[in-house]
Amino acid sequence: MGQTASTHHSVHLLQRQESLKRQPSVEDSSTADPQQVLPPEVALLIIDLLPPSTLVLSCRLVCTSWKQLVDEPQLWQLKMKRAHNFDPRLTDLSLVVNWPQLYTNTVARPNLIRSVVDGRLSLQPWYLSGIDWSHFSVALTREKQPGRGRAIGGGDGWIVEEPPGWCNMTPEQTKENEGLNQCYATSYGWCCREQWVDLERAGFSGEILDAVQPVIEITEWYGARGDCGSVFNIRVDLLDKACEEQNQSDRTFTFSEPTAQWHGGHWHKVQHQFKHYGKGVRYVRFADGGKDTQFWAGHYGGKMMGACVRVIFG
Repeated sequence: MGQTASTHHSVHLLQRQESLKRQPSVEDSSTADPQQVLPPEVALLIIDLLPPSTLVLSCRLVCTSWKQLVDEPQLWQLKMKRAHNFDPRLTDLSLVVNWPQLYTNTVARPNLIRSVVDGRLSLQPWYLSGIDWSHFSVALTREKQPGRGRAIGGGDGWIVEEPPGWCNMTPEQTKENEGLNQCYATSYGWCCREQWVDLERAGFSGEILDAVQPVIEITEWYGARGDCGSVFNIRVDLLDKACEEQNQSDRTFTFSEPTAQWHGGHWHKVQHQFKHYGKGVRYVRFADGGKDTQFWAGHYGGKMMGACVRVIFG
């Protein structure tokens, strides 16, 4: 309610500014420019209180003066600073930055992994993986297109469970899963999937990635049923423009967690941050998978949800 009141108040102030613009000047009866009614820094502080969707879809269309205010890089820099997700090098190095897009993909909608389609977890955004988990290797094939997805499932394949079988979520976990009490569940054969994140398409130019090298953070929740042993695996790689692996430890993260029968029923979080990874990174390849260890028909294997790739400045 407080945010709604603040938004209405900000809109009222901006409308008042526009009203003052239309009033004749006392001296020459000419129309006053909003920038003369309010100092630019004050106007920026006012519209900074508005959500980005309101700024772009509403305020920006009101008039030329408002459009200029919304397009000001300082506005989006201010919003990123308020969210504690800003690096001074973005301005000190005079980098070319699409500020609204950068704000959207670091603050407003920071998760670069797609999992939800039409309000439900879906396998559509995930790609078929050529994964040999026994060696923790992920085979690259030229026909793969970063940004597309598909999943392959051994045994009885993947399913989306709602609610998760014998592995209940907490409110915190549900929140990190976009508010859904759902998860992916695997079977008695390896179920493997991967998803590619094109960092440049997401607004992080090669210039930004090479000069600033922001933190690239990956997280995912994994769990196991209480009545069946299972395994969960994850591998994340930072790739260059040619989508080639560099075999550098600071560009690859792997994690494997087996759960013995009767020891499951709980969720755990895996998290890793890539830092100081050098120049040339353009893609993030996120691969995970699982299976059960009892070879039971159905979907008793490792569970996962809340896969996330986010870019952090500052």
